[in-house]
Amino acid sequence: MADSAHPTSGVQPEVPPTAGAFRYVLADSRWELSASLTALLDGAGAPREDETSAPTTPVDSTAGPLDTADIRAAMERLAAAGRPSATRHRITDRANVPRHVVIVGDRVTTDDGAVVGVSGYVVDVTTVFDEALENLDAEVSDFVEHRSVIEQAKGMMMLAYGFGDRHAYDVLAWRSQHTNTKVRVLAAAVVRDVPSSVTLGDSDRAAFDNILLTAHEND
Repeated sequence: MADSAHPTSGVQPEVPPTAGAFRYVLADSRWELSASLTALLDGAGAPREDETSAPTTPVDSTAGPLDTADIRAAMERLAAAGRPSATRHRITDRANVPRHVVIVGDRVTTDDGAVVGVSGYVVDVTTVFDEALENLDAEVSDFVEHRSVIEQAKGMMMLAYGFGDRHAYDVLAWRSQHTNTKVRVLAAAVVRDVPSSVTLGDSDRAAFDNILLTAHEND
């Protein structure tokens, strides 16, 4: 998942990973982190595994940049949500560097349906924020020009994942950075492909019908 490094003088620079997998166990507030996520939180360069690799490193429940009251509360909300969702946080890594991260997760259940934890990914979007500040005028101009298609893509993501408006754009921006593709191009592809690839079930469609037909009563 990582961008290829461009070595100079035959030396491969170590670049910190920008995402990694985790599991959070509710019973004892215990974190399990992948090697990439451990390196990200350490703020140090490290060899990175594929982003689909499972978390393998247990971390003491009282340690680490992720172990804060607001993130633990976010894990409780993700566990209760019953669908993939995301939250955004500002943390400080072990090198004392502030980072903006998006945590995307879904609940973990046992075979009998008991909710025991949350699993997902932590995505470092610090660069996205920094670049957005440096290029604010260009970003705003591009966003306004292509607002309609971006808003449509955000709406689809909000419905599919239970995202808030800001989280939906954060994830589009993250994918934009990692694929070197403009946000509006990604958004256009989502809007183009979702109708032919994603089908709502009958119960979902019935629920939407009910909302549409009774909306005037709730004004």
